[in-house]
Amino acid sequence: MVLQPFLSVSIARTGLAIALLGAIAWAAYEGIAIAERAAHLPIDASFEGYSLPAPSGLTAFVTEQAQRVAEREVYVQADRDLIPKTLSELGIELDVESTLDQARGIPRPTTLSDRVRRVLTGPPREPGTLAPTFTFDATRARSSLERLALRVNQAPVDASLDFAHHQNIIEAPGRDLDIETSLILFEYGSRDEDALFPLRFRAIPPKTFSRDLPPIDISRMLAQFHTSFVKRGGARAVNIRRGAQLLDGYILLPGATFSFNRVVGPRTEQRGFVSAPVIVHDEIDQGPGGGICQVATTLHAAALYAGLEMIERRSHSRPSGYAPLGLDATVIDNKVDLRFRNPYDTPLMIHAFLPTRSSIQVEVLGRNPEDKIEHQAQVIKRFPFLRRVVEKAELPSGDFKRSQKGSYGYDIVSIVRLTHPDGSLSTRRYRSNYYPVPEVMWVGPGTPATSLPPLPEGAEGLELESSEAP
Repeated sequence: MVLQPFLSVSIARTGLAIALLGAIAWAAYEGIAIAERAAHLPIDASFEGYSLPAPSGLTAFVTEQAQRVAEREVYVQADRDLIPKTLSELGIELDVESTLDQARGIPRPTTLSDRVRRVLTGPPREPGTLAPTFTFDATRARSSLERLALRVNQAPVDASLDFAHHQNIIEAPGRDLDIETSLILFEYGSRDEDALFPLRFRAIPPKTFSRDLPPIDISRMLAQFHTSFVKRGGARAVNIRRGAQLLDGYILLPGATFSFNRVVGPRTEQRGFVSAPVIVHDEIDQGPGGGICQVATTLHAAALYAGLEMIERRSHSRPSGYAPLGLDATVIDNKVDLRFRNPYDTPLMIHAFLPTRSSIQVEVLGRNPEDKIEHQAQVIKRFPFLRRVVEKAELPSGDFKRSQKGSYGYDIVSIVRLTHPDGSLSTRRYRSNYYPVPEVMWVGPGTPATSLPPLPEGAEGLELESSEAP
């Protein structure tokens, strides 16, 4: 009965002792933790929202922040174009040494008791802020701007007439990046995320202005005509190209008269023409400027469909293979011309060019068509041709060769009908005369005409010529 109270007291004392020992141990642990925290007390400041660590980790912290700042995205502005860049690409970086010096200069508790008190009371309610400082590498920034100039520089646009797309190109100034001024803006600009760095440019004026060009709206086509010389190239192609060059771009003012011989000029070697096949006395021969009549024919047809007033035009002596009857025109230096007048109140431009290596096209530009124009050729009379037999000493006796195919001659009337916007009609007529083209047969000496093949359809009669020396 006496032992029970004694045991209860002993157990109670033991529990108290254990609790006391636990409290002492906890206090010791807390003391060690406080001492540890006091020994590694962080700096009471922040850098761009990040708390500064203890001095021992300060270098690593600032180095990490420098990398983050270097990769900060900003924008370079060229007018409406925003080009993403990083601060590092613009030569802008955090000044690590200056930032470390600022951080190390922030006051900190020095005595053990002050450091313990700082641990126990916590950081101040308004810790200090470390302001970043930056370096600017002008050499790196210049290199970045020089690369950027390849993208943002713009050459000036000269006013021009774009015949390929029938557009009047309006002049526009160019621009050249002003690197020196842009460098200054980089050096003193914002360093914030998404900061904007405007570029500066020097204007480059165009050399040609709209006022320097003919007052023609080439987007408007009054008429055009196209002919081919795919089977008649060679030297003719040289003359056709040269004739188109001399004709191209000619401005026909309101009421003015166009003269082919005056505009194209003499067909001489000195002016870029060469000898090519021409018709001489109803046979094909060589002559200066052969092929230029195809230029005149293409122009005549385009002018007809443009509603221009014909003043002078003469048909070929024989039908041409590159244009319908009545649409052709022949020209001869100082003898036969092609002339027409501009009846409109606006100037017109003649655009002559070779859209392919074996074709020529003529366009009349400057206004839209108002009338619907149609051309029809009516044959009034057809004339047979003859066979011309010519002896050639170089051919063996009894041998023959056809050097030229014969064709009919024609008298035709061209009817040009104009349907006006109000529905009314007007008509004009003109004549064309095409002489028969003889069939030419070359024969060896002494070859009788009766040994030749029968006369082809359309041929009537023979014409014999004396033999020729080779």
